[in-house]
Amino acid sequence: MNKRGFTLIELLVTLSLVTFLIAGTGELISLSLLAKRKAEAHAGVIHHLTDKLETLRSLPFDHPELRADRYEEGIAARGADPFFLVEWNIEDLSGGMKRIGICVSSRGRARATAKAVLLLSEKLGFRP
Repeated sequence: MNKRGFTLIELLVTLSLVTFLIAGTGELISLSLLAKRKAEAHAGVIHHLTDKLETLRSLPFDHPELRADRYEEGIAARGADPFFLVEWNIEDLSGGMKRIGICVSSRGRARATAKAVLLLSEKLGFRP
């Protein structure tokens, strides 16, 4: 029996194996890009959350920007996507305390949300 080449069966098996490996690699690449986009959205949300927390924390207790009310601000990223929405609610509590609830969410292909609460007190010394 003289073998001078591959049989049709061998070629079909090889082609199906190569196709399967290429499809799997493509799926891995697309999933890794999706994970990267989500991680960037989460990092952006955390960055804007800590930035707003530190900004509000640095203000004097009786500053006009710390009046009890509901606020919101939109922040566009460097590119068109994503867009961050920062919402915060300031409440005057008894005993000279203020409660600031902050929520930051991203809009775009990858969505992320982060929330935090900041308590400010003039009497207890929760100030820098």
